[in-house]
Amino acid sequence: MAALMVAGYHYLGTPTPHFWGEIELRDFAPFLHEISRYGWLGVEFFFIISGFVICMSCWGRTPAQFTVSRISRLFPAYWCAVLLVVVLVLAARMGHWPAATRIDPRTVLGNLTMVPGPLGLELVSKVSWTLWVEARFYLLMAVLLISGLSYRRMVAFCGAWLLGGVIALEVHSPLLNEFVLSRYTGLFVAGIVLHLMHRFGQNLLLWLLLSFAWCYELTVLEFRVADHVTTSSSEGRPSWVVCATVLTLCLGLLALAGVGPLAGLQWRWLVTAGGSLTPFTSSTKASEFPWPRA
Repeated sequence: MAALMVAGYHYLGTPTPHFWGEIELRDFAPFLHEISRYGWLGVEFFFIISGFVICMSCWGRTPAQFTVSRISRLFPAYWCAVLLVVVLVLAARMGHWPAATRIDPRTVLGNLTMVPGPLGLELVSKVSWTLWVEARFYLLMAVLLISGLSYRRMVAFCGAWLLGGVIALEVHSPLLNEFVLSRYTGLFVAGIVLHLMHRFGQNLLLWLLLSFAWCYELTVLEFRVADHVTTSSSEGRPSWVVCATVLTLCLGLLALAGVGPLAGLQWRWLVTAGGSLTPFTSSTKASEFPWPRA
């Protein structure tokens, strides 16, 4: 569902996607365009799911095992995606077709590391910016694994992470934000807390932690909403109320799957579909800092 939301945003929700030619999609298919322009929230949904799934997959593993599992899960598919884009761009050049992406050997090599942004390079696959966010989340989890995972340590970690996000926003520290991911802290923490409920059962402390994480996230969601203001579109600024509602429904769906009546759902096609997806898709790249620039 998250992947379809993001794909819908790129194909139907942006003001005039270049592949539709001169057609104004909001005039041709106004209903599809209206609902799809909020599809970038699928990225946020991915991050909530990551909090749940990564906490589940790293439990009982050593830092080395967790690192190997993440590298083997992400890098082969990511390398294929990057190299396919390179092949497509080269084919476009040979055919004298316009190519939106400009590549050179240095850019390709930097992109294969999955961290081209910090290296001062452009993304070959523009939608893979989320992987750098995910990688920093994995790093935090790996550090936690060094001391060993337990219920108490994970609860303390979630509380400390939320506090770190608040402090990063308060002091406007780019360095601190690189580590605490202020814009997405509440999403990851919400996913982790839902997994703790799934593994250890529900209690008042976990519900309070989930509530605080969600209040935090819906507050900083304003920064992501501001990233998706389309000056060339008559709709202009997305509605924060709609965004908050959609994102809350996404959290509710995961809660139903993790600790609710959908927890026992084991349809084979759902398992296959979920196992074949990685969070490569994304929407417009967020700015580097979690606060508005002057």
